[in-house]
Amino acid sequence: MDSKILRSLLVFVPQWIPLNPHFSLCQLAGHLRGEGHDVLVEDLNIGFYRHVLTPEYLTYSMAKAENVHEYLNEKLAMGVARGERGEKACFESARFLEIDRYLEGRMEEYHHLLMALPDAISVFDERERFYRPFELVKAFIAVDKALEVVSLPYFPARIKFNDFFTPLFPLTMQGLINFTTDKDENLFYRFLSREATRLLGLEARLIGISINSPTQLFPGLTLASMLMKRKPPGTFLALGGNYFTRLSEVLSAHREFFTLFADAVVLGEGERPLCKLIDELEKSHGAPLLSAVPSLVYIDGEEPRATPRGAPLSLNELHMQDLVGLPMGDYFVPDPVISVQSSKGCYWQKCTFCDTDFGITPDVKAPDRLMAEVRLLRHRFGITHFEFIDESILPQYMEEFSKRLLAEKLDIAWFSNGRTEEAFTEGRLRLFRESGLLMILWGVESGCRRIMDLVNKGVHFDKRLEILRRSAAAGIWNFAYIFFGFPTETEAEAAETISLIRDHTDIIHSYGRSIFTLGKHSKLREKSMLRGLIHVIHDDMELSTSLAYESTSGMAPLDIMKVAEICKYACAEKYGEPLWMYLRYREVLFLYLRHCGLPFLLSHTLTGEERQAVQREAFMP
Repeated sequence: MDSKILRSLLVFVPQWIPLNPHFSLCQLAGHLRGEGHDVLVEDLNIGFYRHVLTPEYLTYSMAKAENVHEYLNEKLAMGVARGERGEKACFESARFLEIDRYLEGRMEEYHHLLMALPDAISVFDERERFYRPFELVKAFIAVDKALEVVSLPYFPARIKFNDFFTPLFPLTMQGLINFTTDKDENLFYRFLSREATRLLGLEARLIGISINSPTQLFPGLTLASMLMKRKPPGTFLALGGNYFTRLSEVLSAHREFFTLFADAVVLGEGERPLCKLIDELEKSHGAPLLSAVPSLVYIDGEEPRATPRGAPLSLNELHMQDLVGLPMGDYFVPDPVISVQSSKGCYWQKCTFCDTDFGITPDVKAPDRLMAEVRLLRHRFGITHFEFIDESILPQYMEEFSKRLLAEKLDIAWFSNGRTEEAFTEGRLRLFRESGLLMILWGVESGCRRIMDLVNKGVHFDKRLEILRRSAAAGIWNFAYIFFGFPTETEAEAAETISLIRDHTDIIHSYGRSIFTLGKHSKLREKSMLRGLIHVIHDDMELSTSLAYESTSGMAPLDIMKVAEICKYACAEKYGEPLWMYLRYREVLFLYLRHCGLPFLLSHTLTGEERQAVQREAFMP
């Protein structure tokens, strides 16, 4: 590599589920390298989980928890004597009690966990053991318990395998500043401080940090603040990712964001802006000409400035994603599942609850281009498992793709999202299955006709089950997305959704439930008051991508949570606690479908003795 070429470093930050490399990191690295740029990639998310899920880190966490317990014991006693009240005192009391309960009742469990954790983690690395259901389930429980210990000194903040939340710090600019500078409350601070020093040692002129979800915001900007303070002159720090695209107006109102966290923020898809930014950095001996870079927010003088949003590259113009430099052996699956994309944006684009298309220019990748990418990943990197991250794929496109897979005999397995529409014919579904499609994630949403009308899903309410029957008959696993709490939904209407699942376990093989959230950029926000669904909207979390609201009728928030729990137990009773309920994550379910087959997943359950063992292991007082 020519030493004069500017080096770029792309960083993916915690917290994200550590099963596979994130698509955005692979795609951006592949495009920049395709343009001739020197690019390094760092997945700090997987590094974080591998770091904390060790006996050494648990020992550190427990020592910290004991110190916090001793400190709070004295502080709270003095606070009671002084009559101190307030939110902080409540949080500290809750933390003291949580640590106290653990120290009093669970230290035997903790010492057992220290001994057992290395073997449990090895289950994710060893293919033979990973596909032994009882071993895998026990390994997930060990991870749960370990992350509980990691979180203990920071309670009620909590890191999980698939989530991070911290109620002590609101999603506001001040909350963000407080978290990123608080060494005692910031669960990621110690790890990221060490990583910031290491990253700067790589001597990259451009550092890009990708943040795509609210669970990455606090840790991602913790790293950014450290890099801003420590980076040498001439090093440029850019933030990007879908999350910031949704907050562009907020960023433009906060000059301090650019003094604390970044030299600039890239909005929208980053390939074209980053290539232009690299060009400007290579040309400049001092400050780059940022006004020449499209889709950028930066400080110009005293105030933030946004350059015109440039048109993104089409999917056919992008270079193919690249896995070089990623620690493929560290992800918590023995067989990597790599994300691919055949289209951007949903071809329906009318569901009122959805805002995933915000800031997205709809596009469809040519089948030749998609096949070239799959072929590359198959032959160069040995990837045989693929997840399509499209919001939805036209059945006609899936048909063309399936025919090409069969013609080339690539021998891959794949899964995707789908809409329950009549174009999913029996013949097409059999073709998809023959080509390697093992699972479809269907947007079933609700069992209530009124709610589905309000959602504007665009599928025939009465024919949805027929599509699922066709898919099941073709040997495809049907996963159903459902949610509760759409504005004005009643308990009786929610019960219709529960019945839909319970009464059709033969064609709904598994499901995932969620609680409705009102996205700031959803179509429903614009029309909810006009349609009499919502009468008050609160936007007191400026850095959140969703809104608090009060529905004009229907269930209260606590009732919605209660209904979701009822669904969990009512459906578990009907399904009979099958194996898929213990596998937790769709990527893991998909791998089991490929390795063990659909009949195995449908029929296999843990033995009574194994279930009792799991219940004993999972029990957390």
